[in-house]
Amino acid sequence: MLTTVLALLSTTAFAADLNSDGCEDSYFDANAACVSATATVGAGAEIGRLVNIGPEVSVGSGVTIADRASIGGLDSAVGPFQIGVNSVIGRAATIGTDNQIGDDTSFGRASQTGTRVQTGNNVGVGYAADIGDDVTIANNVVVGALAQIGDHTDLLTGAVLARGVQIADAASSGDSTTIAGIVGPSVSLGSNVTVATNTRIRKRSTIGNNVDLGQNVRIARDVTIEANVTIGLNTRIAAGAIIRAGAVIGQDVTIGVGAEIAGGVTVADGTWIGAGEVIAPADINPPGSTLIASSAFIDPSPPAGWTQCMGFTNTSGNDVAGDVIDGCLPMSQFRVRMWNASGTLIDDSYMANLGNITSWPGRAYLGGGNVGRTNLITTLWSTASFYISTNNADACGQAVGGSPVHISTGNGNVAGIAPGHSDHTKELGRNCSGSGYLGYTIAVYN
Repeated sequence: MLTTVLALLSTTAFAADLNSDGCEDSYFDANAACVSATATVGAGAEIGRLVNIGPEVSVGSGVTIADRASIGGLDSAVGPFQIGVNSVIGRAATIGTDNQIGDDTSFGRASQTGTRVQTGNNVGVGYAADIGDDVTIANNVVVGALAQIGDHTDLLTGAVLARGVQIADAASSGDSTTIAGIVGPSVSLGSNVTVATNTRIRKRSTIGNNVDLGQNVRIARDVTIEANVTIGLNTRIAAGAIIRAGAVIGQDVTIGVGAEIAGGVTVADGTWIGAGEVIAPADINPPGSTLIASSAFIDPSPPAGWTQCMGFTNTSGNDVAGDVIDGCLPMSQFRVRMWNASGTLIDDSYMANLGNITSWPGRAYLGGGNVGRTNLITTLWSTASFYISTNNADACGQAVGGSPVHISTGNGNVAGIAPGHSDHTKELGRNCSGSGYLGYTIAVYN
């Protein structure tokens, strides 16, 4: 039960600390609360038992700070640390250092904040909610019980986060999640997510990193939206739907119950997708060159400044024709990325400033060997320049089963691309007649 400190009739702090223990004597004597000698307490404020208030805190008039709450005080910010008028800090709540708390704001029992949190007015934070560092909460925001709000989150005016919402930490303000809409119970959001005004997300949905939800979007329960997805305004996504990484969903789209949109797919404005329908990726390879439709691969997050011109996953079947790489001509730059069977990017390297290449060189290094190769990740490809063979042989001069173009790095026992290889497992495999890399994926960019 709160103990009301008597005679709080002005904003002048009880600064007397005769025993030099750092606590104002009047509060400590009354209820064992330790209020810093540099703090001020407004008229009519109530300070509970065993409360701890740090240095340079300005407690507004009419504020209630319940038993065992802790206010961290000012650390490195320019002060004072404000707790706005008529605000309530619940029992055993912990407010970190360098916070600024607005008027008529409440923090529930056992809630806590990190450092440099700023709230507007009329904010409500529920029981045991956990708010990270560098979080900004605007006016009239509601944060539900047991919510976990990651570092660098921005909650805009009128945002509502229901019980158990989880928002991932962002590394910096440039990756912050910004929410202006309503997020339902037990929803999980990654970093750099935007939830625009009037957008609503129902319970238990999962939103990955780098997702942009336009205005007035409706997302039903148990929806999964993977990373790097953009969803246009007024779109409706029904329960249990899955939007894979890199998809772009236009405006006014309807996606039915349990539907799935593959990675990298663009859904046009106004499209209606039925319940359970699967929208497969478009084929980036030249027409007729993909021989197994499911082997076609589109990079959901292509590197900036590059355009994917070929991609497939290597299976035991004849995945692509020998001319599949021809879709990369003409080009002035060339890049190869490769993923292992677990989906981990294991090779990524490129050559730039190649001039204007309109045909493949016959058994030669790309760019005549005069252009350097930049290796970002090298595992199965060597560090030598890209080597092109157009005489049905690999870098070692060994037959590759009729492939018109073979790409390697001019060394033995490193990765090579041999589309149309008569041994289908070796369309993506080790150079010089080595084993094939089954389940591995290759993408080429220009």
